[in-house]
Amino acid sequence: MSESSYIITLKKGADLSKVRESIEQIGGSILHEHSLINGLSVKLPEVTALEQIKSQHDDLIQHIERDQEVHILDN
Repeated sequence: MSESSYIITLKKGADLSKVRESIEQIGGSILHEHSLINGLSVKLPEVTALEQIKSQHDDLIQHIERDQEVHILDN
């Protein structure tokens, strides 16, 4: 089973605890809570788990992106 890391940003005023609970129930883990963006860094066991979170909490989730390193190029 392959795990992937994601950043999940919730809509303004959305309850983080509902999404957190669902992630833990499907075998995912919370890596960090981001209060500034009302979001979570998570590790999910497989892509189907991501789809499950999306469908369960579509009303709460604003954006999901793969957590990855970002580089800035010098000119």
